[in-house]
Amino acid sequence: RIMLSAKLDKIKKHTWVFSFLKPQLLVLGLLIPLSALGTALSLSGPILIKIFIDKVLPSGRILYLAVILLVISISMLVKSLAQAAYSYLSGRMNLKLTLDIRSFLFVRSMGLPLRFFITTEQGQLISRLHGDASVVGGLLTGTMLAFFSSLLEALGVMGVLLWLDYRLLVAILIAIPIHLAVTRYFKPRREKISAQLRESDTSLLSVITETITGIKTIKSFGAFPSRQAQFTSKAKTCYENALDALKLSIFSSIATSVI
Repeated sequence: RIMLSAKLDKIKKHTWVFSFLKPQLLVLGLLIPLSALGTALSLSGPILIKIFIDKVLPSGRILYLAVILLVISISMLVKSLAQAAYSYLSGRMNLKLTLDIRSFLFVRSMGLPLRFFITTEQGQLISRLHGDASVVGGLLTGTMLAFFSSLLEALGVMGVLLWLDYRLLVAILIAIPIHLAVTRYFKPRREKISAQLRESDTSLLSVITETITGIKTIKSFGAFPSRQAQFTSKAKTCYENALDALKLSIFSSIATSVI
């Protein structure tokens, strides 16, 4: 029971942010069919072109030609409208989630004892309220919706390949485990570098915030050179972490593209 209780507490600790999605369930319910519609229309393009080349052109019938061109034009128009509606609703939901998370964290942090503000750097608190709230809001919407859209697209592509030639589908299925292995290899490295980059950004922001708010005292006591050296060190660490993240992103992109 103790172990189960500890596991449940750990799950609750990492899933409390999902409570902010409850007011957005209606919007989320609209986004899912819009994503499915956009994916279906994207996959319908190659199918319609194949029908146009294999059946319409050899027949030489003007009526069939006009009909297939009209269907392609309508599908492209509907796809554009669906993508526009999806982009607006998902962007609006992301902004609303970010606003709610920031408001919650601000009220929660202001209710903490004075000791917390003495021991916590100002830049770290500002980073959590501003930057991290935006990241969490983006993860709740962008990552989840992107996963659902990618899943629909993958299933649709498999269906199209099966319809065209089952051997193409077999070739794709063989490559999927290799692709997953490569992704799994780079995942912990990405998470580690991302965490280091966030921490270095937070430390740099702390130096900047505390220097600006206390600039009168710093200049009065001639402490600006030490602050400048501290800023240079933190900025260099941010640069090195960002450069490592860029290199890893390029290497992982090349590896997945080759696969």
